[in-house]
Amino acid sequence: MIKNQKQLRTSKRKLNDLEAHRDVLVDKHATGSCDVDAIALELGSVDELRLELRSQIRTYEELANSNVSSMHVQSLLELPQAVLRARIAAGLTQAELAERAGLAASAIERYERNDYESASLQRLAELIDAIGIPISIGDTSARQAAS
Repeated sequence: MIKNQKQLRTSKRKLNDLEAHRDVLVDKHATGSCDVDAIALELGSVDELRLELRSQIRTYEELANSNVSSMHVQSLLELPQAVLRARIAAGLTQAELAERAGLAASAIERYERNDYESASLQRLAELIDAIGIPISIGDTSARQAAS
């Protein structure tokens, strides 16, 4: 998953590079100037990478442009990813979240680089508060049936 604007810019550059490389491969394939089977194989790989990058870019941009007021996860295991998604949806940079949470920007960068692996539940709760988008956990249908 793309986690910040820098990664988004890098991914878009990579996608452009792949598009250009694909065009070269299509030309080579059409002229038969190289091993056509090898070119076809490489085209398949390039197309898979393009699809994956497009999907990641679209996911990030949709999240960044969303108007999310709350999030829900089924289990605590999903919480770290939800914190990241909430930060992006809130339009906060890593540095802005760090400032709100009273942390160094490098701490948020490290947490996100490692998918919040080293963050305690308490730290995740503090970050959720700093982001300002509530995240609920568990099966809401069971709670609704109980009420």
